[in-house]
Amino acid sequence: VAIMRFSYHDDWFAEADGSGASLEVVSSAIEASDYQGRRAWQKGEYLGSPDGHLISESFAQWALREGLGIAVDEDVDGDGLGNLLEYLFNTDPRIPGKLPSPSIINSNEASGIILWEVNSDIRKNPVGVVIEVSPDLTSWQELPSETIVGATSLTYRMKLPLSFRAQFIRLRARLDD
Repeated sequence: VAIMRFSYHDDWFAEADGSGASLEVVSSAIEASDYQGRRAWQKGEYLGSPDGHLISESFAQWALREGLGIAVDEDVDGDGLGNLLEYLFNTDPRIPGKLPSPSIINSNEASGIILWEVNSDIRKNPVGVVIEVSPDLTSWQELPSETIVGATSLTYRMKLPLSFRAQFIRLRARLDD
């Protein structure tokens, strides 16, 4: 038994078409016949829920829930991932883990690439992610990377030709205000 039938048009709100935003009725006082039109709807909070209840968690909220201090670089489990990276990638700050290693695609050095993709929870805001390379672990240079937005995740992707001669690659996160 259908409670209500209506047709949604993709061009109403692009953000609610697979990019994570919810679609909400503007008012419960709207006549059922008006649900067919764009004016009856609004884009909800990004990855939100009806009535404006956000489903996100700040770094400070996460650190409090985990019983940790708010030092972003503190590494409780000694795995090399500071608290901010543990938060961003939904890993347990008390159990050693690691980020995925870069992959080599097509080992022919002339055309091959090194690909590194790391996924995070899209609700972990506001965190900036930077991928950097270094020849000596002292001086670091930011690499161009792309961020792919999914319905519930962000994918950070970096591609390098195999001929690239950097010795070290790292992912760095920072709290954006």
